[in-house]
Amino acid sequence: MPAKKSKTDVFRAGAARVDVTPEAGTHLGGTVGTLRQAEILCDSLYARAIVMELNGRKLCYIQADLEIITRRWGDHIRQEVHQQCGIPPSDCMVAPPQIHSVPPLGNFILGDELPHVPPELEYLRGSQTPFCEFAAKKMIEAAVLAQQRLEPVTVGFGRALRDDLAFNRRGIRRDGTACMPFLFSSLQKPLGPTEILCMEGPMDPEVGVVSFKNQDDQIVACLLHYTCHPVNVFARTRNALSADWPGSWAEGVRRLAGKDCVPLIVNGCCGNINSWPPFVPDFIPDHRRMGRELTRTTRAILKTMKHRKIEALNGMSRSLALPLKTASAEDRKAAEALLVKHPQPLWQKQNPTQVDGEWMDAAMLISVEMDRERSPDFCYELQAFRIGPVSLIGLPGEPFAEGQLAIKQASPFALNLVAHCANSYAGYIAPRDAYARGGHEIRQKPAQWAKLAPGALERIVNETGIMLKELYS
Repeated sequence: MPAKKSKTDVFRAGAARVDVTPEAGTHLGGTVGTLRQAEILCDSLYARAIVMELNGRKLCYIQADLEIITRRWGDHIRQEVHQQCGIPPSDCMVAPPQIHSVPPLGNFILGDELPHVPPELEYLRGSQTPFCEFAAKKMIEAAVLAQQRLEPVTVGFGRALRDDLAFNRRGIRRDGTACMPFLFSSLQKPLGPTEILCMEGPMDPEVGVVSFKNQDDQIVACLLHYTCHPVNVFARTRNALSADWPGSWAEGVRRLAGKDCVPLIVNGCCGNINSWPPFVPDFIPDHRRMGRELTRTTRAILKTMKHRKIEALNGMSRSLALPLKTASAEDRKAAEALLVKHPQPLWQKQNPTQVDGEWMDAAMLISVEMDRERSPDFCYELQAFRIGPVSLIGLPGEPFAEGQLAIKQASPFALNLVAHCANSYAGYIAPRDAYARGGHEIRQKPAQWAKLAPGALERIVNETGIMLKELYS
C-alpha cells in the first residue's frame, strides 16, 4: 500500500476577510492637492487573505479594497505576517486593486521626507496615518485568520474573454500627443471626439479564475483576475466610498459560491485602462453592472472547471534597480525658488480648499529629486508564486497593459494572474515609445506617480519572463 500522506504533503488553503470600512470624513485617493472626504457609503470595504501550504512551504496573498500601498506599509504588513504566521516576506504578496473611491495605504503624492507639509495637512502627501494603521492591522488579521483555516483543497482554473468592460484610455490626437478621453454626451459631441485619431494601445480581455474547493465540495476561495482602473464611482460621485467593480465582483462571486467563500481580486496592469468606451456617447459608468457581468462570466467559467490536486507550490522574488527621472536644471531651479518663497502649501484664491497647481508641481518634483539624491535608482521588486499550473505575479506601480500581455505571451504557465500595485508604489510604467506622446501618465516633470525613466517596462517584462521560466522548471 502507498504511504499515507502527511498533513504537509497535502495541498491546503485557508482564506478570510475582515471589514476595513473607514469612518466618514476619511480622505479618499484619486485627487491631488485637496481633501476629498468620504461622505456617502456605497459599499463596505474588506481586507481579504489566502494562505496556501504544501510540503511545509506557505504562500500568502493579501488583497484589500484600497487604492495603493507604499513600501513603508507593504514592508510593515509582510514583516508582521512573518512574525505572526512564520511566512517570509518574500512569500507574502500585498496587492490593493487601486480603487479610486477608497483611501490609499501610504503617502504616494509627496514623500514623507519633504519638509513643506505640516502634520495636519498630511492628506496632501496622499493618505492619513490613523487610517493606514487601522487598515494594516486588519490586513494582518485577515492573514492570521486565513492561516488558522488551512484545510485540504483541490484547485481548478479557467478563463474567458470580455472586451466590452475595459478600454484603452490613451487617445492619440491628430498632432501625435496623448490625451485621456472622458465621458461625453451626444449633444456635446454629436460627431464624437473628433480631435482623437485613434487609441494608442490594447487592453487585456482575459477574465481569469482560480477556485479552491474543500473536501465538502465547497469553494472556500477564488482568485479573480481582470484588468481595469476601478474608476466607475470616482467618475460620477467624488465623495462616495465604494469598492467599485472589484468589490461588486467579489460580492457577486460570494453570493454565487456561498457566504464562506472568500473571493480575492487580482487587478492586472491597468495603467492605461479605464472602464468606459472612448467613442460611445452618453455612457454611464456603473460598478454594479460591471460586477454583475464579471460574476456572470465567472459562473460560466466555474461550470467548465475541473478541480485537481496541486503538487507544486513555490515562490520567487528579486529586485531590479530602475533609474528615476531627472528633472531639468531649469525646472528644478524654478521649483526650489517657489518653495523658498512659499514654504507652506499655497492655496488657490478662487478655491481655498485646493492647493495651487504650480506649488503642487514644485513639491512633487522636489519630492522625487530628494529620492534620486539618496539613490538614482528605484528598488523594484518582482514577485511570482507558482500554484501548480498557475502563476500569480506581483508588480509594483501601474504598468501599462502592453507589459502584462507580453508577460503572459512569454510565460510557460497555463494561466497567469498579474497583480499590479503589489507591495509598493512605483507610479505609471509605460512602454518606451509612449513617452514622446506625453499625457497624464507620462509627465515631463517628475512626480511620485510618474518617476521612472523610459525603458523600465521593457526591463520588467524581460526579467519577469526569466523568473517565470525558472519558477516553472
